[in-house]
Amino acid sequence: MFLCHRNILQSSLDIVLEIQGAKIVLTGDLNADFNTMEGTKLRTLASNYELTIHINEATRITETSKTTLDQVVTNIPQMVKS
Repeated sequence: MFLCHRNILQSSLDIVLEIQGAKIVLTGDLNADFNTMEGTKLRTLASNYELTIHINEATRITETSKTTLDQVVTNIPQMVKS
């Protein structure tokens, strides 16, 4: 999901960040596990826009797998506790 909607997200971030002091909180199931191409793209996007990825542990755990799909990404890391 993240990979196919990345251009829309980038365009939206460009618009929002034109507003000085804009605060960004992006949450949800981004389907961007860090061990996949989607996860790499999310990390790159976050870096390019100076965003912090707050979830670094598996959010979906089954008997056979552990993945990090659900995310909280912000430009206000001091406001996220846990």
